Amino acid sequence: MISQHLWGSLFLTAGVGVLLYGVSLFFEKLGFVQRAGEATGRVVRRVPGPAAARWRPPCYYPVVLFVAGDRQVVFQSPETMRDLACRVGTELPVLYEEANPERARIAVHKWYDVFMTFYLGVLVSAAGLVLTTGLARMTP
Repeated sequence: MISQHLWGSLFLTAGVGVLLYGVSLFFEKLGFVQRAGEATGRVVRRVPGPAAARWRPPCYYPVVLFVAGDRQVVFQSPETMRDLACRVGTELPVLYEEANPERARIAVHKWYDVFMTFYLGVLVSAAGLVLTTGLARMTP
């Protein structure tokens, strides 16, 4: 049987790894946001995403048309959105790099993945600290 201390060390190491990935993701996202131009795009069609379940509404990959400089650009978002948020004709904020506007991103939840990565890293690290230090065995 694996000891509680070893489990704690594994959780702590994994949590720190996730936090470091979160830092990397933050700086990558920050660089993109600072370099990016802003535009307003319009959803021209939707590609069905993962199948809906009882607890998850139907989601779609919006295909968005926007103007970058003097040309029109169409891109499909790599992130899904719920039905009401991306109906055809809906206007969405778009961030894009002038050198490659086809790799644009919808700017609705631009910091969500960074926040969730940090949150997961903190939770896993805290669990590792509790297991390693034996705080769970302390009783009042």
